[in-house]
Amino acid sequence: MGDASGWTIGGGSRANLFTSDLNPAEFLPGGFRGVSSIGIAHSSIVTNGNDPILGTLMPNIVYGGNFAWRVEDTAIGGYVSVLSQDVSRYYCTDIYFAWLAVLENGEHIAEQSSLLIIELEDMTTGTTLHSDEWKAYNSLRNNPNYTHVTVNHSASFVDSITGVHTRNIENTWMRIKQKQKKQNGLARTLLPTYLEEFVWRQDFGDKPLKNLILQISENYPVQ
Repeated sequence: MGDASGWTIGGGSRANLFTSDLNPAEFLPGGFRGVSSIGIAHSSIVTNGNDPILGTLMPNIVYGGNFAWRVEDTAIGGYVSVLSQDVSRYYCTDIYFAWLAVLENGEHIAEQSSLLIIELEDMTTGTTLHSDEWKAYNSLRNNPNYTHVTVNHSASFVDSITGVHTRNIENTWMRIKQKQKKQNGLARTLLPTYLEEFVWRQDFGDKPLKNLILQISENYPVQ
C-alpha cells in the first residue's frame, strides 16, 4: 500500500555492541535500547528503480509489487534499524523472503561488522493442543514448544477428568466440508485460500465485500 500500516518500526544506537550481542527485539518500541526517532528516520519505503544511495550499483530494488522497505536508510553506520510484523491465521505451507543487502566491513573485526538478521518466530509456542489418541499425533508429546493433551474417543468424547475434547475443531471442519460440497469440491492447490475465506466469514459475517471495504477504510484511512 506504500505506507507503514501493519508494521512496527524500531531502531537505536549500536555503540559498544558486538554482533553477537544484537537482539532486534530490544530495539523495538518498548525495548530498552529502542529510540523511536532513529527507527523512523533510518528506514523508508521505496519504489522500484535504483537504490537512493548506491544508484546503478543496486538496481531494481523492489522484488515484487510496487514498494519495499529500505531498512537502515543511511550512508553512515553505527545504528540498528528493525522492522517487525505479526501475521495471524497464516495457513500457507511456505514463507518466502526476498532482500538485497550491502554489508560493508569498514576494516572492523567480525564482531563489529554490519549484518542482516531475519527472524521468523512461531507465536503459537506454548499453546495447549487438544487431540484424540491417533498415533500420528504421538510426536507432539515430545515437542517442547507445546503442551499436548488427549482424549480417548474409544472411551468418551470428553475426558471426564481433564475436560479435554476435540468437538470445536471437528465441528469447524464439518462446516468447512459442507460448504465445499455445496460448491462441488475444491482444488487442493487453493485450499489455503478457501480456509482464509472461511475464517474471514466467521469473523466478519457473510457479507464479504461490505466488510472488506470497512476493514480497508479502518486500516488505511484517507489522509
